[in-house]
Amino acid sequence: MRKTMSYLYKLAFTDLCTGLSNRNAYEEKMQRLRKGQEKFKDLQIVFIDVDNMKFINDTYGHYAGDEVIKMVGKCIRKAFDKKDFCARYGGDEFICMVNGGVRDKIAEFYRLLRQEKYSISYPLDVSLGTTEYQIINDKGIDDMVKRCNENMRKEKKEKGAKQSDKII
Repeated sequence: MRKTMSYLYKLAFTDLCTGLSNRNAYEEKMQRLRKGQEKFKDLQIVFIDVDNMKFINDTYGHYAGDEVIKMVGKCIRKAFDKKDFCARYGGDEFICMVNGGVRDKIAEFYRLLRQEKYSISYPLDVSLGTTEYQIINDKGIDDMVKRCNENMRKEKKEKGAKQSDKII
């Protein structure tokens, strides 16, 4: 029975495509943060969005799109620690919550992503936004997530990358 419950929990909170936490796990994490069960004042957030995902799906097929999602997930799993919370937020978006030291992890993520690009014949790039707790502006974790998402969207817009159709 215990093994079955563990398996069902894993199914409910793991993204099957990437092996990362899924949106259910993200919502559960957010509830703990909102209730003060976990502290967020030292938290740094990273929002990652695959650029031109609709173009990849439409031009190379959904199999290629799935491969891109898997590659990005693999790079996230390798670059971030197990103690960091990383999830597939939805569609081609990912979120990572880290207690300090995020710059080195982002650099490693980009290094790994550059390596992965060599194994595919279609364009692969991401837009990334980061933020940390701002005592003056942030009333809670939701303010941080919103600002991080806005930072990522700003980078995407500056690069001229097209917004993907979201599955949320």
